[in-house]
This record gives sequence, C-alpha cells and structure tokens, in this order.
Amino acid sequence: MTWRVPVRLADALTVARFVLAVPLTAVLWRSDPGRGRTALVLLIAGSLTDLLDGQVARASGSSTVLGAVLDPLADKALVDGALASLSHSGDIPTALAALVIGRDVLVTVLRASGRAPVSPSGAARLKTGLLYASLAAVLATMGRQRTSHRLALAVLWLAAGLSVSSALGYARPTIRR
Repeated sequence: MTWRVPVRLADALTVARFVLAVPLTAVLWRSDPGRGRTALVLLIAGSLTDLLDGQVARASGSSTVLGAVLDPLADKALVDGALASLSHSGDIPTALAALVIGRDVLVTVLRASGRAPVSPSGAARLKTGLLYASLAAVLATMGRQRTSHRLALAVLWLAAGLSVSSALGYARPTIRR
C-alpha cells in the first residue's frame, strides 16, 4: 500500500524556499567575487516564493496547517542562512546577524511552546519584506565601499531593529504572565 500526500502549490512554493536556502547559503559562504550576483538571483527567487505562497493558498482556499507552520521557518532558513554567511565572510557585522537570528530563535521557541501565534504579526511581515529588500541591496552592492553599499547596510540595520521590535510583540504576552 502506498501513501499519497497531496502537495498543494502553496506548500510546494514554501518547500522551494527551503531548497533555495541551501545554495544561497553555500554561495555566500565562498569567497568568490561574483557570489553577490548569484546570491541575489537566489534570494529574489526565494522572496518571490514567499510572496506567492500565501496569495496562492488564500486565492485557492488551500491554506494548510503545514503551510502555516513551514512558511515562517522557510523564511528564517533563507534569511538567517544568508545573514550567517554574510557575517562569516565579514560582509555584514556579526552583531547585525546575531540580532535577527536571535530574534528568529526566540519567536520560533515561543511558537513551538504555544506562547505565540503561528501566523505572523503585521510588524513581522513588514520586517520580513524589509529584510528581503535590504539583503538584496547588500548583495547588489557587495564588494563596493561606496555610499550605496553603506546605505544598504543602514537599511539592513533598520530591518534588524524592526526584527527586535516584532520579537517584543511576540514575547510581551509571555512576559506579562
């Protein structure tokens, strides 16, 4: 007897984001000077799957519990993998990566314990969009010490600040208990 698990398009897009996180992280871990362009293409593809999966699920009425759980984890795999790699290579400050990754660990633990909702807050959605955009800007300006790269890093710091702010929104009810 074989088991068939229906794979909905929205869930497949979420899984694709997990898959894209692997080559994105690997490309950024290398010291190849052209890695920024390759990583940018992978990040854009991943961010498009994030944009589309929720829209497809809502439009087709095929939202699943699996999708609701996997979607934020896929975002974290893509973004946090890129941040860890960029920090490792010295392209972004370690503190910046640590803020975002630390926030993601905290929120994931709160969600897993049932102390925070699985669905993202408005601030968390804004944070994710800003992280994608600022990471794309950092990748597009890698290897340059021009104003454009410094501006991209400044926007990435802003996204990290928004990350911390959204974590407080998730943690506040737990702290009040």
